[in-house]
Amino acid sequence: MSLAVDISHVSKEYRLGAIGGGTLKGDIQSLVARIRGREDPNMKLDKAGYNGNERFLALDDVSMQVEKGEALGIIGHNGAGKSTLLKTLNRMNDLVEGCRITGSVQLDGEDIYGKIDVNKLRKRVGMVFQKPNPFPMSIFDNIAYGPR
Repeated sequence: MSLAVDISHVSKEYRLGAIGGGTLKGDIQSLVARIRGREDPNMKLDKAGYNGNERFLALDDVSMQVEKGEALGIIGHNGAGKSTLLKTLNRMNDLVEGCRITGSVQLDGEDIYGKIDVNKLRKRVGMVFQKPNPFPMSIFDNIAYGPR
């Protein structure tokens, strides 16, 4: 068999306090809190989640390979980085301000962080999450995106 997905030494780091790190509702809450000079309700991290440098490491040196036709389950507790890892496969992280990805991700031998049409990539690698995570376009365009 040949490799379908090859993830090598992928790490994802967020800049804390950046708008764009969650849902639309969360982003609006964060923005309103900033405007009003209040504490951001979506940035309450405990000491374990804050490294003192205003950055948060969501993935740390993840590597794995998936063969074509292989079934894979990714399990873990809340906040373990499951969705974060999956979002690297179609570059949804590009939409997150303050996010930095290191390492490499190859899909059918092609580096998805190289010169690739992101729209074509997202048509090949679809995502369905527990919470809605729309692209920054109209509801109609989000629904019609896959069939196009």
